[in-house]
Amino acid sequence: MRDAGASSDEGESAIALVSDSELSFGGVGLSRFGVPAATPSSMTPTLAGVLGAGRVRMLGSPAGDQSGSPASMQSSSAVFAQVLKVVASLQGQLQESEPLVFDLQAKADSLEEKRRLLLRRAEHAERDRDVAVHRCTEGEASARRAREEAAPAVARFMEAEVLRSQLQVASEDLLRLKHEDYFLL
Repeated sequence: MRDAGASSDEGESAIALVSDSELSFGGVGLSRFGVPAATPSSMTPTLAGVLGAGRVRMLGSPAGDQSGSPASMQSSSAVFAQVLKVVASLQGQLQESEPLVFDLQAKADSLEEKRRLLLRRAEHAERDRDVAVHRCTEGEASARRAREEAAPAVARFMEAEVLRSQLQVASEDLLRLKHEDYFLL
């Protein structure tokens, strides 16, 4: 906290000037409680911004609440009126924001439904892919087994073709030889 050291001659306590981020609750900065400091760019009114940091500190000081003097009562009334203005302003902003919140919630619900639908489609596609991969693997294994089972038959067929070819050549040679013998006699 920054102390301005502004005490009067009448014995009043010194009023410290604090920024929103330095505003404390029980000696502990509000930022530790997750309360963000108001920035000039934010349009949200803050208690310290409306009342001033000094008045907010006076609210928290025991001397400000127990004095009972008319000036203190008037100051408290003014502070209370300012607090009511801040609350009314925040309620107005809340009411203005409700349609936007409802629209955003509807969009979020729609996007969530689309996400669920796409997730179901993706899971279904993955199951279909797994089934197709399994069928492909089974088909390849079946084709390999069929080739292995057919290999002896193919070998016998090729051997038979070779023998048939040799038989045909031998038959042609026999006919040729018979034809030559017939003419030689």
